[in-house]
Amino acid sequence: GSLVLAYWEFPDSLDPIHATTASDLRVTGLLFEPLWTLSPSLQPVPRLLRDVPTLANHEVKVTAGGAMTVDLKLRPGVLWSDGTPITADDVIFTVQAIRSDALPGRDSADFDRIVAQQRVSDLEVIWHFDAVYAAYQLLGPESVLLPAHRLASLAPPLWPARPFFQNP
Repeated sequence: GSLVLAYWEFPDSLDPIHATTASDLRVTGLLFEPLWTLSPSLQPVPRLLRDVPTLANHEVKVTAGGAMTVDLKLRPGVLWSDGTPITADDVIFTVQAIRSDALPGRDSADFDRIVAQQRVSDLEVIWHFDAVYAAYQLLGPESVLLPAHRLASLAPPLWPARPFFQNP
């Protein structure tokens, strides 16, 4: 289909983690989903996850030593537009891309608090933090997943010129 938007500028890129203009962000917001969003009342709402991780649902845990883990459980059956399943590999790949030294994401500051990512299964990743990080809930809306199966073979600085981000 076609998407017709009446904006004053054409998007420079359809790359959601490197988007810099208002039109880039608006269009990529229509094309890509985050792990979770925030409602108008600032309550977390799951998008690609079954549930937003919290202490109450035991998907956020604090160890005796003060470290913290956040268990991300993807919804089963969610597919990329080419029919490939969205997996834990996409979560890990996206965080690595956001943190890339070669081309960091536009908003990568809080992702440096993730000290390790553990792939538990195709649909589960655990983020490890070396200390309690109460603002982890801000990472979900910033975690707009990218398809590892389409982009992992390319260095992030090459992405802007690739057809995937010109016409995903």
